[in-house]
Amino acid sequence: MTTEHGVGSKSKNVAWYFPPITAVSEPVRDLLENYSHYAADEVIPRILDIVGPLLLIALLSHHED
Repeated sequence: MTTEHGVGSKSKNVAWYFPPITAVSEPVRDLLENYSHYAADEVIPRILDIVGPLLLIALLSHHED
């Protein structure tokens, strides 16, 4: 049985929901495009490649039995 905002609900009003990254600040974009030489259309996917595993590690490290 699920609660209103528990596991299994479709609510986004829960601690483990993180909205998708769809934009970055100009300084971050400038750094990744000009220093790291990412194409403009690669910036968000590259951030997701980095953040995804880190987010998973953070969530798992805070898990309590």
